[in-house]
Amino acid sequence: MNTPKRVLITGVSKGIGKAIALDLVQQGFEVYGTSRRPDLLTNKIGGVTYIQLDLSDESSIERCFHELSDIDMLINNAGQSQMGPAEEISNNKVREIFEVNFFGTLSLTKKYLSVMRTKRSGKVINIGTLSGTFAMPFQSTYGSSKIALRIWTLCLRKEMRPFGVHVSTIEPFYINSGIQLEYICPDGSDYKAISDGVYDQRSKNLSKAVPPNQLVATVNKIIRAKDPKGMYISERKGRLFNFIGRFLSGTTIEKIACKTAGITY
Repeated sequence: MNTPKRVLITGVSKGIGKAIALDLVQQGFEVYGTSRRPDLLTNKIGGVTYIQLDLSDESSIERCFHELSDIDMLINNAGQSQMGPAEEISNNKVREIFEVNFFGTLSLTKKYLSVMRTKRSGKVINIGTLSGTFAMPFQSTYGSSKIALRIWTLCLRKEMRPFGVHVSTIEPFYINSGIQLEYICPDGSDYKAISDGVYDQRSKNLSKAVPPNQLVATVNKIIRAKDPKGMYISERKGRLFNFIGRFLSGTTIEKIACKTAGITY
């Protein structure tokens, strides 16, 4: 398959999406990037055509597709993060995260699948997370939405291969993604002390995390690959954790996840 030239990247206002967009522009790709409010962005990337997109709004998804209906590659990066005790997060809040991270991403992807299938070429890259794999405490909603996206991606991959369309997921571990985080834990909650401690530990871990350019390198690997794999882990520490996890018991993995989150019991 020829190297894709026209690329749509969701969520390019900061973090991973912005880093990918900048890199692909520098390589000469025709880059389109989405943001909820592109009119408010102050440091746009030269060479990127910005499109308004709210993944929680079907009409916005429809408008995005009509504005740009023919692409060679779709990179689904946009998303939201949520943190807090599972018991304290309302079902409505859970639905909000799934609407963006899962259902909105599915809806946008489906728009472009028919185009790629007709052309018998194209690539779809979905940005996930390893935090779902290791079931990190107080990240139940975010992790669940990303695990759902992973399974959908790997199923879709098998369905699209006969049509020359390649679908992959990239799962970073600790990376400065710039993703929006909503922290939910009301005062007076029985979970408050431990949840706040996990939140603080997460902030410390992210302060030592790798920059987005490591994930950008993985994106380039998929672009160059004639037949890319279904799943990639973007940074060395994540690959190490994933490899070791194959040989450890569930109990041991649980203890490692809790220790990483700052929980001891």
